[in-house]
Amino acid sequence: MILLTALVAAYMVLFNILYMATPWNEFQTHLFTGLVLHPAGLILWPLIWVRAVRWTPLRTSLTLAWSAASLLISGAVFVAWVLLAAATGWIEEDHASAVCVPLAMILWPLGTVFIWQDRHTDRAARSREAQRESVTCPGCGYALSDLRSTTCPECGRTFTVRELVVGRESDEPISRQAD
Repeated sequence: MILLTALVAAYMVLFNILYMATPWNEFQTHLFTGLVLHPAGLILWPLIWVRAVRWTPLRTSLTLAWSAASLLISGAVFVAWVLLAAATGWIEEDHASAVCVPLAMILWPLGTVFIWQDRHTDRAARSREAQRESVTCPGCGYALSDLRSTTCPECGRTFTVRELVVGRESDEPISRQAD
């Protein structure tokens, strides 16, 4: 959430600098500020979460679709605001850009929280990957990841580091010679 706070602060600072230094009106300044900062959020937000999210083709597609949808929703709110202001006079038409341009910058990361949410299938895939990468008993295949002993609690066999490494490379139990 620090990124959202940083984007809002950057938006306010950049808007005020541009509004004071350029001949643009509020609408033009809000639009330009949003055009500068929204792509930064679109790039930085996934970079922050790139390693934490299990990127599937569906999740990637939904993320890209949400990028467009957040802009469309903000645009629709802008149009509705302007039409309501023109028809009723209840709200200021000038404030539409002040609300709707930052709205797109806030909607997108908030929507991705639901798209990138960890699902049961993600947890199951991580569990399968962890099992493939874990150290197993060369005799029975029992996972030995958290053991501090050289004896398998499942089959009672003792093993050496060499047996674990060789067993892992071949993914087959090592037959032990009779003593």
